[in-house]
Amino acid sequence: MRFPLFFQRGRSRPAASRPPAPPDVAPGLGVTVSGAFDYPSDLPAAALIVTITDPGHAPCERSGQYGPRLHLEFLDVDHPVPGTCRPEHLSQVLAFLRANPTGHVHVNCRAGISRSTATALLVLHERHPQLDAGALSAEVLRVRPEAEPNRVVLTHVEQITGLRFGGAHVRHDRPQHHRHADWQD
Repeated sequence: MRFPLFFQRGRSRPAASRPPAPPDVAPGLGVTVSGAFDYPSDLPAAALIVTITDPGHAPCERSGQYGPRLHLEFLDVDHPVPGTCRPEHLSQVLAFLRANPTGHVHVNCRAGISRSTATALLVLHERHPQLDAGALSAEVLRVRPEAEPNRVVLTHVEQITGLRFGGAHVRHDRPQHHRHADWQD
């Protein structure tokens, strides 16, 4: 399954085709995604938390209310430059999941759209290796309909898993620079 073209920056899914909003913790495959400002209100107390921030930024305060946490720092840009996701970041995610093999996993980044949704694909693959790329993509879209997986992270996820998530994640209309106004060189 490819991520649909309406995930390209500047486009939105027509209201009639949007699925109903899922509850904060959907009864699906045990993985949820959010931004720092729309954290689910009903995560299990023992939920595993994977937080991704820009380098030097602290994780969301709410992430400290739950179970084991992993804090990663890398930029949200769609081309490899210093400070973007490296394979070592995703190796840390895998080690964290293998050290905590059960339980709900919540992945968040600043907006909950790009870095976290690409990372959620890896989390889902680790927890459900029998699923193909289409099923994993469908689950990410179910729990986070606004998903726009980060191209750099997704490339590493594809290399690690051996899966191909299609080319729609290459958003040619997305600016090739960091999109957060408060980011500085």
